[in-house]
Amino acid sequence: MHKNLSITIIVNPVAGGGRRNKLLESVIQQLKTGTANINILKTRYAGHERELALAAISEQTDIVVAAGGDGTVNEIASALLGSDIALAVVPMGTVNLLVKELNLPEKAKPLAAVILTGKKKKIFPGIVNNRLFLVTASIGFDADVVANFSAPLKKIIGKAAYGVQALKQWVTLTPRCFTVQQDNTAQQIEGLLIAKGRYYAGAFSWAKQASVFDEKLYACLQKSAGRLATCTMILKLALGHSLETKTTAIKKIDKLIVTTPKSRPVQGDGDIITHTPAVFSTSKTPLLVIAP
Repeated sequence: MHKNLSITIIVNPVAGGGRRNKLLESVIQQLKTGTANINILKTRYAGHERELALAAISEQTDIVVAAGGDGTVNEIASALLGSDIALAVVPMGTVNLLVKELNLPEKAKPLAAVILTGKKKKIFPGIVNNRLFLVTASIGFDADVVANFSAPLKKIIGKAAYGVQALKQWVTLTPRCFTVQQDNTAQQIEGLLIAKGRYYAGAFSWAKQASVFDEKLYACLQKSAGRLATCTMILKLALGHSLETKTTAIKKIDKLIVTTPKSRPVQGDGDIITHTPAVFSTSKTPLLVIAP
């Protein structure tokens, strides 16, 4: 345990509708028993997480703790990428994908113990159009769900809000083809999932070989993404079955280029982070994280 460890905690006070505030309070109390150098900062507007993280770098803190959901973690990670300051996470959001990827405890005492131990590991985030994603990205049905779902409803019913929007999206679903290019080979598809880690939409997984510690990406290329194909995919995810079919392929890739007739949203870690055209790759610069 490092008695003089300098820890900056960046808190998104609205993450997860405030349902995990007690967890954060408990973690802070545990951290205070192990170190006196704790600075707690609260975000006030979109993008403030990144600004606060950049300021923490200039102040030479040892660890920046992201206390928020996947969007908060993403913003802070993008600021810390390439620095010698490690990212730790207190899960405050709806899904908390990176927490699952790093196998972090979700109870206060063991989580604080992991943070105080200060064990650093390297992960290699995904990159799309110079925007970072840590675990997952997509174009198609689920990206459109994220782009159109109700944020106020999410505050009330949590991740079930995605299910409500998914049903609405499915009823009016009209698949649109776009082009993906890999290794000078192009093909037309209707849906694309990208995995940097193994988890997707919570505890589900379609790329069990994927790892945030690996420098590769996995791509799920869907030639057909209509209503029946989408229902089949969701059922297979729920049952833990492979998504590969005659019209759906899963490939390990270094780089993927996507072009679309009209601009389309790109989902990354549960938020819309950019729009097509898009180039997917992996950061060659590692991100330091605190993990068991």
